[in-house]
Amino acid sequence: MSKFVWTDKFVIGIPEIDKQHLQLVELINKVIDSHNSGVSRPKLAEMIDAMVNHAIFHFGFEERLQEHAGYPFLKAHQKSHVQFAKRIAEFQSRFNAGEDIVKYIDGLLVEWLTDHFKHDDSDYVETVKEFLARNPGFIAKNMGEKKGLLGRLFA
Repeated sequence: MSKFVWTDKFVIGIPEIDKQHLQLVELINKVIDSHNSGVSRPKLAEMIDAMVNHAIFHFGFEERLQEHAGYPFLKAHQKSHVQFAKRIAEFQSRFNAGEDIVKYIDGLLVEWLTDHFKHDDSDYVETVKEFLARNPGFIAKNMGEKKGLLGRLFA
């Protein structure tokens, strides 16, 4: 299995989003590398959980930012995130049931993310960049790392 290679074609120009995308790619690569090196299933399960948790955090972050920016196609973007979340949740369940799902992470997941980064995410960039230009410091003030999944649930 090969690595998910991060390239400049994935950079959308919103630093926090680019950082989160890169972290997701790194987590995917960590799962693939660990699987290839024969790490234990419990350790691999932790890495898969971290990958899933980061994806869910990122999707929520991205959607909240689009909502604040008034992105008109937010609902469609959310639907693509829901599809991806269902897919990774299914992979996670299949792994927990004993199946070797890393080949799917290396194939379908990487393919979906590559398409999503290059197409779906590039669609909202102009709207969000304009919003951030009008609201400097918005991300730092309103959307810090402390607002992860639990922060959103209990905010």
